[in-house]
Amino acid sequence: METFLIPVFILACPLLLLVFSALLLYVIPVRFTLFLRQTGKEESSITVSWGTIRVRIIKTGEGQRTEVILGGNILYSLAGKEKWREGKEVKSPSPADFRLSGGYLTHIPRMIEPLGKFGLLLWHQTTLEDINGRIRIGTGDPVATGLLYGGYWATRCMLRESRIFIEVIPEFDGKILEMDLVVRLRINNPLRILIAGMRLSRDPAVRKGLTGMKPHVAGVSES
Repeated sequence: METFLIPVFILACPLLLLVFSALLLYVIPVRFTLFLRQTGKEESSITVSWGTIRVRIIKTGEGQRTEVILGGNILYSLAGKEKWREGKEVKSPSPADFRLSGGYLTHIPRMIEPLGKFGLLLWHQTTLEDINGRIRIGTGDPVATGLLYGGYWATRCMLRESRIFIEVIPEFDGKILEMDLVVRLRINNPLRILIAGMRLSRDPAVRKGLTGMKPHVAGVSES
């Protein structure tokens, strides 16, 4: 009897783990935090958190760093420097490149319906928690800056009702744009998004469209 229970236990463990993971995905929302700072040197980061697990991608002028965080401890960190190509001109597309856009136009209409359904589900499952920050702006024209600042105050109450708490600081003596913003979003039911994403990836129209728009098969005729 004990020998018979061993394979049953081996089969049951992955199934129970899968059910438990699905239950957690159904209960615990996924949160996105987007940070953007522009004060001479642009800096941005995006953090995806699920419970106590966070993945953070930080991008600065010096490069990009990816971190995996559990609780308050960094479990994994990968840093890389951006490689800039200097002195190389961007090649303009040749006439043959423009002819390739015809292939895109044949695939995009077929993808609109499945992509639209997925986007609509993602829209309904996503909640804006808040937007906080500060923007210092000057257009170079005091009158235009004053009109812009007045428009901000006219819509300030509506913005706060929408959980957008942004302080705008006008600069009348010059042209400047500095910002420090934090955007927080929440996906209420990540399990539904995961299932919908798997269905989307298996949709024949999407698979055929993504394959057909690849450069190496752009000229291949469809059967």
